[in-house]
Amino acid sequence: MRAAAGHPLRLDVCVDYDDCPIDIPESDAVDDLRHTAQGIARIIWENSGFRWAYHRLYKGKAGLSFSYFCAQDKGRQAASEATGKRTPTSSIATHECKGNLILLFKPEARLVSIRMEHISHDHYCDRSVHPEVIEYIETHLDSTPRQLYQDIRAHPELKDLSTQTTQKQVWFWWGERSASSWRLCDESIINALGPAMLRPTDGPAAAKLAIEEFVIQHPNVGTGIVSSHMVGQTVSSEGGIRGIALYAFGIIAALRGQVVEVSLDATFGTNSSGHDLFAVMAELNGTGAPLMYFLLDTKDMKGDVRRIEMLVHVLGMLKGMGIAPRFVGCDKEAAEINAIGQVWPEAKVQLCYWHVRRALRQRFGNGKATGTNTYDAFEAAQTVQDLEVCWGVCERRRHDIRLCRCESRSKVVPGVTRRAPPPHFQIPPEF
Repeated sequence: MRAAAGHPLRLDVCVDYDDCPIDIPESDAVDDLRHTAQGIARIIWENSGFRWAYHRLYKGKAGLSFSYFCAQDKGRQAASEATGKRTPTSSIATHECKGNLILLFKPEARLVSIRMEHISHDHYCDRSVHPEVIEYIETHLDSTPRQLYQDIRAHPELKDLSTQTTQKQVWFWWGERSASSWRLCDESIINALGPAMLRPTDGPAAAKLAIEEFVIQHPNVGTGIVSSHMVGQTVSSEGGIRGIALYAFGIIAALRGQVVEVSLDATFGTNSSGHDLFAVMAELNGTGAPLMYFLLDTKDMKGDVRRIEMLVHVLGMLKGMGIAPRFVGCDKEAAEINAIGQVWPEAKVQLCYWHVRRALRQRFGNGKATGTNTYDAFEAAQTVQDLEVCWGVCERRRHDIRLCRCESRSKVVPGVTRRAPPPHFQIPPEF
C-alpha cells in the first residue's frame, strides 16, 4: 500500500475467519465485532501508515459493517467551538484524501470483506505514549510530573520510546493514574465537607439520630456553646442532584427545643445562573443565626411542584433535628408557604418585619394609581372593623344608594358636589 503521494489506493478483498490475524467471534454481538474491527483497522494502519478513525455502524442483510475514515482527512477535522472553523491538531498533517474503510462481517459465510478507497499521502505521525512509558509513570506516582518527564528522557531503556512524548502527556497520565488518591468528587461543596455528609435517602428519623449522636460527641453544646460544625446532604429530583443542603449542626444542637420563631427566605433577582439559595434563620442572643442553607438548581424546573417537594424534605430534616417553631416568617412566595404548611402545620405563617417595611415603603413611594378591579371592599370589611366599603372604590362596588348608610356619603366638600374622604390614618414618623 506504500505508494507515491497522490497515487490512488483501492482494496477490495474477502478474508476467511480462519485466515484473519485476529480471532473473530462466532457470535454476531455488536460489542464483540466492534472490538475485532478496531483490531483489523489497527493492523491496516501499522502496515499502510494511514490511521483510521471509527465513523459508524450499519446493520444490513449480509451482516454488520463498520465504517472508518482517514484520521488525516481535511474534510473530517472537528470544528473549533470558539470560531466554528476546522482546526486540526498542529501535529497532524491533513490532506484532501477522502479516505474510507469498510469492514463487513458475514457470519454465515465466515468471511470479512475489506474495502478501502484512499489517496496516498504522508503517513500518520503517532504521538501516543508508549505502554512502557505509562507503566513507568504508574510505578513512580510519588514523583512530580516535571521530575517524571526528566527521568523518562534520561532513562536508558525509555529515552528511545519517548522521543515524541511531551510534558503535557506525562502530566495527563500522572493525573489519571494518581486521581484515586486526591480526587474526591466533582462537586466542590461535597469535597469541602468530606465525610460530614448525610445520605441522600436520609429523612427526619435519620436526622434525629445524627443530631443526638453529635450532641453525645460534643457535650459542650448542652451548655449553650455554639460551634461551626456543618453537615451536608444532596437532594435529588428528576434523576439527578438538584440541590445541596447545609445544616448548621453546631447551632441547631444548641437551639433545638428553644426556637419559637424562624425566618425562611431566598435570594431574589440573582437567578441568572439558574440557582436559588434558601436560608432558614433563628434568633440567637438578639441576632440572626443560620440553621440551614439550601442551594437549589432551578434550571428547566417548571412550576413549583418539584421546588415544594425539595423544600419539604430539607425543612422536614430540620423538624427531625428538633426545630419546631410557633411562628415562621417568610415572603409572599407560594412554594415557601406551601412547604411550611406541610412540615409545621401548627405554626403561624406571617410576613417578617423586614418584608412588611419593604412592602409599605414601596407602596407609599409609588405615585402610580392603585388598581381596584380586584379589590373586594365587603370582604375587607369582615377583617377591618368600621371599614366604609363605599369609600375609594368604583360605583359598581358600593352599596345600593337607597340602602347605603356609610358616613362618608353624607359629607360634602363646601362648594363642590362630591364626597370628601375621611381623614387619613396617622403614619408613624419612624416608619
